Amino acid sequence: MESEQMHFLSSYQVNATHYSSIGEWIDSADIEYVNIGLVSCSLPKAGYYMIRASNNGLDYSNEVFYFANDRDCYNCNTTEGTCAQRDNECIIDEKCHFVFVV
Repeated sequence: MESEQMHFLSSYQVNATHYSSIGEWIDSADIEYVNIGLVSCSLPKAGYYMIRASNNGLDYSNEVFYFANDRDCYNCNTTEGTCAQRDNECIIDEKCHFVFVV
């Protein structure tokens, strides 16, 4: 069941209203098969990814949207593909900051 082609991912761009693909599906070589329902891998960098797995390179699992950073900045609906920036957060230089009012 283990295979070098078990895991594929694509990077995504997230803004205040939605997310969209900015990359191709790529093969991740750093994969650990944990059990029938779980694989583990390292992502190339912080960001947002759509992840799917395959043990034969032809049949894939359902895709899962994964936030690798600043996931507290946005409230996203992965089914509809929509995102909204949280009211108590602001984005400065692509980093999330909590809005504090004195």
